[in-house]
Amino acid sequence: MESIKVLIVDDNPTFIGIMRRFLSRFTDIEVVAEATSAKDALALAQKTAPEIALVDVAMPEINGLTLTRMLREKYPGLAVILVTLIDTAQYRSASGGRRGGIRSQAHHQHRPGTPHPSLRAGGT
Repeated sequence: MESIKVLIVDDNPTFIGIMRRFLSRFTDIEVVAEATSAKDALALAQKTAPEIALVDVAMPEINGLTLTRMLREKYPGLAVILVTLIDTAQYRSASGGRRGGIRSQAHHQHRPGTPHPSLRAGGT
């Protein structure tokens, strides 16, 4: 089975490192690139062709919601999972009323050591 190629986008290098270490536990996930800005993310997406982008919502210059629209327009097959600690009506509204990402309760509903089913399905 081929690896799921993931791009991590966050302006916080510490979070990128934590996410990379977490994802490295799964044998069928490969982090192909890391970006600390939307501009870098767009360039790296073109260069590395990820299947999934984990995108921080609250980034400087171009925020994650705008970046998501740009990525989805340029790469329609790319699944984007928004990552944020912000839980406000504004962000829920911008995401179509859905809460993005994988809730911690869902993590316990699948076999440990395998990617969450939403990653395999391509997220939203």
